[in-house]
Amino acid sequence: MVKDAPWFPTEKAVVIYNGIDDSPYDKMTPQRDSLRARLRGSIGAPPDAPVITLVGELNERKQQRVVIEATPNVLEKFPNARILFVGDGDDRAALEAVVRERGLHASIIFTGFRADVPEILLGSDALLLPSRVEGFGYVLVEAMAAGIPCIASNVSSIPEIVQDGVTGILHAVGDSGALAEAIITVLSDRTRARAMGEVGARIAREKFTFSRMLDQVEQVFFE
Repeated sequence: MVKDAPWFPTEKAVVIYNGIDDSPYDKMTPQRDSLRARLRGSIGAPPDAPVITLVGELNERKQQRVVIEATPNVLEKFPNARILFVGDGDDRAALEAVVRERGLHASIIFTGFRADVPEILLGSDALLLPSRVEGFGYVLVEAMAAGIPCIASNVSSIPEIVQDGVTGILHAVGDSGALAEAIITVLSDRTRARAMGEVGARIAREKFTFSRMLDQVEQVFFE
């Protein structure tokens, strides 16, 4: 806004980040082990299979095709890995066709719309968000609250949410090689991935809660 309206006094521009209700994550985090087992059982994966999840509408903007392109490289290193596409959208049929054509139907699973996203995230090893453009990536904050690393494109507001190398890994938009490398990095170093998740969980509760958002809105009005 400041860039497009040079006449606007910069000191009056205030950024208030969107917030989430983090209570479901606080409540269910102690159940992480059972949620991990339940998720793998529900998709027919081995108990120790890595699970990487993408939550969002199935369309070109979310760039699921880049994930499909990256998957063979990931499977070379982690043949038991599963990638979940959670959500629905106009591109679902076309994406499913591409997955079948490439013989990836056992590794890339379409779950459709789900109401249990917190449970899925708590049971996953990382979140993917390779979008071409984003407004505010709510699911990034949800993944951080769930204590898992975020692997996301370095675009729009995403770098303001995900700290590269600290709470996740950022990659260039549309770069399937970099995406595969980021996934392999997270899955190869569980200690680092756990540390990323722990820092993300702390930041989510310090910076991106609904109550904090309301407090900041009130502060702007009452000042």
